[in-house]
Amino acid sequence: MLTFKRIILFLSIFSISFLAACSSKSAETKGSGVKTNTTQRSLKKREQTASSSSSNTSKQGTIAYQSMSSDDRQHLIFDFQVIPDASGNTNPNIPGEMQVVAQIHNNSNKRVVFDLSKFMIVVPGYVKNSDKTGKIKIDPNKEFDVGSLFVDVNAQAFVSAGAFCYDNNDLKLAYTYLASGNGDVTSANLTNTQIIEINRAEDQTQQKNTDTQNVITNGMQAIRLVSHAEAIEPDTLSVEEHDGGWHVYRGDDVDAQVSPNGSVTWDNGETQTYEELSKPTTSGF
Repeated sequence: MLTFKRIILFLSIFSISFLAACSSKSAETKGSGVKTNTTQRSLKKREQTASSSSSNTSKQGTIAYQSMSSDDRQHLIFDFQVIPDASGNTNPNIPGEMQVVAQIHNNSNKRVVFDLSKFMIVVPGYVKNSDKTGKIKIDPNKEFDVGSLFVDVNAQAFVSAGAFCYDNNDLKLAYTYLASGNGDVTSANLTNTQIIEINRAEDQTQQKNTDTQNVITNGMQAIRLVSHAEAIEPDTLSVEEHDGGWHVYRGDDVDAQVSPNGSVTWDNGETQTYEELSKPTTSGF
């Protein structure tokens, strides 16, 4: 009877242990499955985020400033600051040399490329090219500082008409007017009516001066100038008008390009001014 009770007790203990082990294994498997699913979802989410970020970067693209549309260029702001010379002079009425530093704010959704050598200061009778070289890329909603973009700039460049430009004279970034007096100028002054009028008046003056400098206005005058310079009979010369001037020639011995301002470029590449060519001679032509 005692043996029978022991057998019953043994079987009971074995059953309880077996059930407990099965329950524990089931729980581990279930928990592992939850963890695996969670990890997979997390990885998938990160991949989607990375893909979205890559797609956004692709849409933004990279573009050279001069290739942007005028609307896109409105989202870039240029700030030019004039630094005094060694004497501390900031008065544009006192002769001195200035430095200019710049800060570029890219508020567009594109990465913009600049060639630092293409910046220039253009004022009547004076062009100052950048003292920097190399290319920079400015990401969207970022800014970039350029130190010593221009050095040894005449202070008179900031007293009247003129502009900071890029690549060509027509691509204005900001007007130079009062840059030294105010300490800095920004692209905002391109809409300043007073400064616009100052520059418009200067442009008209320059155009008027250019018109009055056109001493050659027709083909016969071009022939007479070459005839005088070469000491040959004018009726032996032929002339053809083209954009920007006249081609005066005779066989193989005379070949000249005459500009409205009277300068002549010969077939050997040499250019002479009207003042040189119109001097009195003893040839009689």
